[in-house]
Amino acid sequence: MTQSSPKPTQQFRGKLTRTSLLLLLPLTLIPVAILGIITLTNTSNFLRDQITTQFINVGDKQSELINDIVKTRENYLQTIAKDNTFRVSLDALLESEPNSEAFRTARNGILTNYDRLNRTQSETYFSYFLVVSPEKEILVSTYPLWQGKIMDQSVYDELLFKSTSQGLYNVFPFHTEEFTDRFLVFSSQRIYDSFGNHIGTMVGITGSATFQSILELGKFSYAEARSYYITNPDIEGEFVGLSSSTGELTPFEPSADQLSILLPQTISNNQGGVLEFISYDNEDVLAVVRYLPSIEAALILEAPQSVITEPLQASAQIQIALLIVALVILSFAIWLATQRIVNPILEVSRTAQDFADGNLRARTVVNRKDEIGLLAYSFNHVADELVNLNRSLESQVEARTRQIRAVAEVTQISTSTADLEELLARIVELAVEQFGYYHSAIYLLDRGGDYAVLQQAAGKSSEEFLAERFRVVVGSHSIIGTVAATNAPWAAHDVKQDPYYEESKSLPETQSEAAVPLSISDRVMGVLDVQSDTLRTFDEEEISTLETLAKQAASAIQNLRLLEETQIDLQSTNLLYQTSHRLADVTTKIEVIETLTEILGPVPTYTWATFNFEAKELQSVGKSANFGALQKKDLRIPVTRAEIKTLTTLSREIIQTDSAPADLLDALLELARQANCQAFTLMPLMAGNHFSGLILLGSDDLGTMTPTNLEPYYSIAEMAATALEKIAAIETITESYAELQSLNSISQAISTETDLNNLFEILHRQIIQAMGEINFLVALYNSTTEYIEIPYMTDGDRTVSIPSFPLGQGLTSIVIRSQQPLMIIEDTVNRAASLGAIITSDKPAQSWLGVPMIVGGEVVGTIVVQDTENEFRFDEDDLRLLTTLSGQVAPIIRNARLLGDAQEAAERDRQLYEITDKIRRATSIEAILETTTKELSQILDLKQAKIEITVDPATITDQDNGAQEISE
Repeated sequence: MTQSSPKPTQQFRGKLTRTSLLLLLPLTLIPVAILGIITLTNTSNFLRDQITTQFINVGDKQSELINDIVKTRENYLQTIAKDNTFRVSLDALLESEPNSEAFRTARNGILTNYDRLNRTQSETYFSYFLVVSPEKEILVSTYPLWQGKIMDQSVYDELLFKSTSQGLYNVFPFHTEEFTDRFLVFSSQRIYDSFGNHIGTMVGITGSATFQSILELGKFSYAEARSYYITNPDIEGEFVGLSSSTGELTPFEPSADQLSILLPQTISNNQGGVLEFISYDNEDVLAVVRYLPSIEAALILEAPQSVITEPLQASAQIQIALLIVALVILSFAIWLATQRIVNPILEVSRTAQDFADGNLRARTVVNRKDEIGLLAYSFNHVADELVNLNRSLESQVEARTRQIRAVAEVTQISTSTADLEELLARIVELAVEQFGYYHSAIYLLDRGGDYAVLQQAAGKSSEEFLAERFRVVVGSHSIIGTVAATNAPWAAHDVKQDPYYEESKSLPETQSEAAVPLSISDRVMGVLDVQSDTLRTFDEEEISTLETLAKQAASAIQNLRLLEETQIDLQSTNLLYQTSHRLADVTTKIEVIETLTEILGPVPTYTWATFNFEAKELQSVGKSANFGALQKKDLRIPVTRAEIKTLTTLSREIIQTDSAPADLLDALLELARQANCQAFTLMPLMAGNHFSGLILLGSDDLGTMTPTNLEPYYSIAEMAATALEKIAAIETITESYAELQSLNSISQAISTETDLNNLFEILHRQIIQAMGEINFLVALYNSTTEYIEIPYMTDGDRTVSIPSFPLGQGLTSIVIRSQQPLMIIEDTVNRAASLGAIITSDKPAQSWLGVPMIVGGEVVGTIVVQDTENEFRFDEDDLRLLTTLSGQVAPIIRNARLLGDAQEAAERDRQLYEITDKIRRATSIEAILETTTKELSQILDLKQAKIEITVDPATITDQDNGAQEISE
């Protein structure tokens, strides 16, 4: 290459990058700008709509608050008017001569009763209270200077003609220097005698302070917002707002827009959206108008338009900034894309120069599928062809070196490790790493020499292959069985053509296989099996190397076994000490069994498995490494009471697999057989008289199953039983304390609740906290109608409703009839049928618990919990908890019912009083009959009412006797 060659490369590179930027940048910027404009527009509209909606909500909240205040005061006037003591004092006032002693006494009585009733409220409703006669004279007033004054006819008609409320400014005629409050809300209640004659009017006056505070609420949403009232909107309209200097209600002069836009809105009672106009301070504002019929005035909430424009401007600035950022990013992205075209070309050029300089390993990276990638691939292909022969020779030398190194490493490992599993794992790893095999495995013969058992494997799918726990019969028609029986190697150059090959699903790529015996002299200890994914991998030289590796491995295995046998006695001694020490710190049953599992883990002599007893099942907790039948930890074995009794009876007995007792649990016997145990013993773990778990200990060598050898393990089981008894005692105390705490919490939560719906929700939450997620319902029973009502019921995470139904044959009906709790936690359908219950649900409960709620010997309902998925969901503790709760909830339900009945009786008395009052005010017999039928039809919701009067001349003198008939 000449000195001038790099120059045109640099010129070409720069030109390509610049051209790409100038071409692609405008094409990508235009769509981004369009999207930015659309986004800005949508964001602006969204912000404006959001602020407008929030503004309307604030105005609605203020108007609702005013309406509630006025309604409360009107109701309060009605309460005063119905008070018997007040009516007595009012009648005495009207019957007395003005300025007489009786008149003053009656007036003081009215004021005293007003103060008495006012003290019973949580707040003082009225600033002033008046009683005005039909002659417009103020008879009684909490403001003494007004008493005896005569109201102007126009004011009287405006304020007191109807029993309504009205907000006015500067209207009351008796303003004095002491009385400076100008904005008043008048609430009036006309008073009639028993004949319907108007005898006076009560007037409650609310001062400006109450409605002044409502105007101040607008500033909580927006600091710039302000509120004001328009009183007398149908006359000339008085604008009253908060003074900026004093903060009090003050009239102000509205702008022309306010008069032309706001006033028509209030006159037409328009409750529209946001208005825009110029306010009294010449500022553009947004306003919400809410007409208040309760005080015949209007409420206006306004704020400067800058509330909307400022966020919109901020949003526009952000959008412009994002557009600029997008431009920069796009420019950078285009530059990067250009570099991805130019740089690979330069890389191919540099690699070619490097290869020409003698670096035969120089290759360019082929990471593209276009023409540039094809160029790089072609260069690499040419380079590979040139060095292929040299590499082949080097690989053969390297392979032989690795094999020799592997044999040496096995020798080194055998002298440095005391763990047989580690030795075997490293041998199979070396066979894969150093020899390059697809798969490698080691099989060791069992103590009887009948089976070659898979111990370790390496290579592809090794974990899946180990999980199958292969056992090959020695001498069987297989490569492993033949090598173990003949003590001679075997090579299958093509497994599809070999008669002894057995295909494995976890090793589908095997093409050739070789097996060599692990032996010392004539004693075979196992087989080393290797497999390759290529044909004819194992020649004579390869087999010879594998035999050398196998001999070294056999010698190491024999030495480790001798070492293990000498350590067994020491391990048994240490076992008891470790058990005693570690069991002292456990706190639960499962921790005891898991601790035993950890202690038994290193025991090499026996095959063992530990089980936890839970929900009538033996659940696998742990196992020895050679227990192939328990591959999954969640193995569950159902156990009956009779089988538990058998297990405890057979405790410490040495059971031979071929002659086991007939009543022994079949699943345990089958596990022992699958583990190739010649004999086994069972060690039940007892907490007092309660069966808590089980240890199964077995061996394939009957000679090791002696009472002397097993005595340390029996002692371990006794230590575990002592620990379980201690844990059971602690758990009993803890559960009792937790139950008391739960009951106290629930009692506090429901003791003050009178609303049944709230009571049931609180009860449901508390029961979930105590018992977990379950289905829950409350059934109420009416002994008069014999109907059952379900006011509250849950199914999973949703609340369901079902109609009332008569007392029948369901489980709930059985609890109500028997007045006794009922708990069914297994085989619910058949158990319920044996009780005479009928279950119609498509998905019956697997566990069901119901307790009656009894007050004074009478059932008022039931509390029911159920689990549709799990049996044995509830126990005696749950039954005791619900029974205690039912005793607390039942009086609350009864009291709520009594309160409801009392309220219904009071309503009937009120209706009867109103009908009687109207009948007494009738002036003729026709009016009496008409009033009676009309009122009874309305109250009883009848379509037709008729009164028939039968006259008997022989028995009737001056009065009529009749019979009344009402039919629907």
